[in-house]
Amino acid sequence: MTSGDRPARADNPVVAPVPAARRGFVGPLGDRAGRDSPISPGRPEVPVNKRVIWLGMLVGSTIGGSIPMLWHGSVLSLSAVALSTVGGIVGIWAAYRLAR
Repeated sequence: MTSGDRPARADNPVVAPVPAARRGFVGPLGDRAGRDSPISPGRPEVPVNKRVIWLGMLVGSTIGGSIPMLWHGSVLSLSAVALSTVGGIVGIWAAYRLAR
């Protein structure tokens, strides 16, 4: 059996993979780029910059972790870790909302 007689399968090393453009992949949003969002109709889906998200997480977790210092608590206390987590989540949410 020659390589031309083999069926085209994913595990067949002779067959080249299909380029992403031919599979229909357009970008991080797939084929929905520029279309209305399913969550909020009338608003186009736009990709959010990852740097903005990371910056929001950094600022939010820094502020959240610094809150225990208001009552002279330790920066390494359980409340600081918990508030840092909450601040990071709030920072990600705020950065996402501002970037849209």
